[in-house]
Amino acid sequence: MLIETNQVKKSFVVLALNNETQDQDLLAFKGVGISILRAVKGVWQGVSENSYVVPFSDLETLRSVLSLAAQHSQDAVLVVNPERKAELYHLGANNSIESIGNFVCVPKGEALLEDSYTEFDGRYWIVKN
Repeated sequence: MLIETNQVKKSFVVLALNNETQDQDLLAFKGVGISILRAVKGVWQGVSENSYVVPFSDLETLRSVLSLAAQHSQDAVLVVNPERKAELYHLGANNSIESIGNFVCVPKGEALLEDSYTEFDGRYWIVKN
């Protein structure tokens, strides 16, 4: 699975910061004390971007991640709970939460038909209703 520790599923956020380089992104995370689990390829509304998976177990960490994303002009981030229910946290003026389905692993061909997906280690993940 995308995030499992000793077979225990964790909540996580998938987001991009869109600095000029991945090193700048990683420095931004480090600067606010956020540990990323891994860098992944993300596609959001048809645009490929360096994305990151950030696990969290408390509200303070989630707030820090959302704040960092907002500082980097992100429209939204994907938040996935341990049951793989996905929510889109809209940032900025919208500032709302939208339940959008289940975060599931699918064949590459199916993911490439979507306008948003996450890819790492040759596995593709999308949100399905």
